[in-house]
Amino acid sequence: KRGARGGLNWYKQTHNNYVQCKGLDPIIRKPAMMVMAEKDAALPPSMASRVPEFIPGIEMHLVSDSGHWILWEKPEECNRLLKSFLSRVDPVNKL
Repeated sequence: KRGARGGLNWYKQTHNNYVQCKGLDPIIRKPAMMVMAEKDAALPPSMASRVPEFIPGIEMHLVSDSGHWILWEKPEECNRLLKSFLSRVDPVNKL
């Protein structure tokens, strides 16, 4: 079916996620990468300023001249960043 139901279910589940995870360590100690879109009005890069406090060592990238739909707007750059990251954190599996 079409519509917003699937996407809205993510928001409906927020409280349950909080209840299930509230006792967990808030620090993520795994390799991580964040790709941000320079011109994302919905999730501006400034929202990520505190991410390194919770994910030490996170690799952060800002893709210029891109908006909220960065995967459609800049697919080559996103794929390049992802392949580079995966080759470093999982060098056994070749992409």
